Amino acid sequence: MWLEDASLKSNIVLVKLKPEVSAAPSRPKPTSPSASKDATSPQSKLNFSCVSSANEETEVYIDGSLADTKPAVPVGQTITHSESGLANDTTMTGKFRHKWSAGDESEFTAEKSATTDPATAPPSKPSNGEGEFVSGSGSGSGFVTFG
Repeated sequence: MWLEDASLKSNIVLVKLKPEVSAAPSRPKPTSPSASKDATSPQSKLNFSCVSSANEETEVYIDGSLADTKPAVPVGQTITHSESGLANDTTMTGKFRHKWSAGDESEFTAEKSATTDPATAPPSKPSNGEGEFVSGSGSGSGFVTFG
């Protein structure tokens, strides 16, 4: 039903404007992520590292889960995390991000993977029949040749 009284008609439209939202400032992420088997324990230990690009904590994620939070280090310093006690032929994937005390986080680095060495089998008996493998420890173990 329309009212004919002109004093009651209105052409006013209220528009509620939202304040402009600016994007969160971009935070630098760690650089140069890497993963490798450990040089001294390649069958049971993997190392993951990156270079700090902010003097803030660095979170280390292994296989998708938070594994460690490293304290702040100066920009340009290498941050390393190790996983040890692993089984032979274990593959793990790591990534990093910086975390600020105010709760801001950088993007993650690229993921990097490494695999421990496979188990090694003892040498087999020589096929030419000239020697025999002697197991044991110390300087007396190895192949013995019979003349």
